[in-house]
Amino acid sequence: MSSFLTYSVRLQEMDEASVIRCHCLAHGRRQFSDIAEVFPVECRVVIDVLKQVFDHDEEACDKQMSPQARLVYHQEYSRPIMEGVPKVLIPC
Repeated sequence: MSSFLTYSVRLQEMDEASVIRCHCLAHGRRQFSDIAEVFPVECRVVIDVLKQVFDHDEEACDKQMSPQARLVYHQEYSRPIMEGVPKVLIPC
């Protein structure tokens, strides 16, 4: 068993190009919920998109997809929705 400090130091020493960062969508959604009073329209767009992604994940789980099949499913159905978010929030 190692301490978090040791783990944290090792993470800092890693080459950033070799690290794939993953962030929890549920926590990200909560942050948008927290600021929804200030940016109601923008936050609603993100929250609605994340609901669709969570719905896709629920469907994948209901169908008892393997992790690989679930990934492919999200790449096909969730990725286009997620990629559209910046276009909606940041007008060109």
